[in-house]
Amino acid sequence: MRKLPEAQTGICILIYSEFGWGKTFAYSTLPGKTKLISTERRDPRISLKGHDENIDYSIPDSYYDLMEWLNHANAGCESGEFPFQNVGLDSASFLMSSFKLAIEDDRLTERVESDKAKYDNLIDIGTLIDKDWGGLASMMKRITHSFTRLSQFGVNVIFTATEVAAPKWDLSLRGAPSFLGREFPAVLNGYFDFMGRIVEPWKIKENGSISPPTISFVSEKGDYVAKCCSSKLAAKGNGPLNYAKIFEIINS
Repeated sequence: MRKLPEAQTGICILIYSEFGWGKTFAYSTLPGKTKLISTERRDPRISLKGHDENIDYSIPDSYYDLMEWLNHANAGCESGEFPFQNVGLDSASFLMSSFKLAIEDDRLTERVESDKAKYDNLIDIGTLIDKDWGGLASMMKRITHSFTRLSQFGVNVIFTATEVAAPKWDLSLRGAPSFLGREFPAVLNGYFDFMGRIVEPWKIKENGSISPPTISFVSEKGDYVAKCCSSKLAAKGNGPLNYAKIFEIINS
């Protein structure tokens, strides 16, 4: 049985919303130095330009590439040599979609080699079997576990995800993080201390200044996914997506 490290506990947060509501820019509000792992094919530096002096960017080439970095990161935390106070994954939804494409390619290669047939149509290219879905969920669980383990050494872990309405695993919800399948969404609660939904996007005020997006960590009606492990933060209600201020409330 492993004893938890005697260090300040980091915070694990999952933030989700529709596209373009301010999730990526919010990384600029993190206190301290941040490693931002970008999985989307757009360049996050465009959104964060001029506000990213404390952000170091990386793009993983594959599942194994990302797992190797996470193993080194956890080893660095254990030896006290990890240089970042925060680690972000932007976005987990896109990462899972990328893994699905990789599995599809492997499955297609297997079909071609075993059947000696030529697969030209899109249905054959995108067809997965049951164990592929289990493998996809396993990949996400292993990745997420390795990320959130960093929090045991005082590193804050922040995931972003896109939003989906009426997900297949709970059609009654009007808002939830967008993840494929049923297995991985079912265990999200075990990884994150806080899960927040952006309920209002960023806006340009009449004076030209920017109003940050509004985040909610509590779903009073239970109609969207939310989680809050801080009574102080819950009591504040909806507020601006500013991580420095959110951490200050949680740690006060």
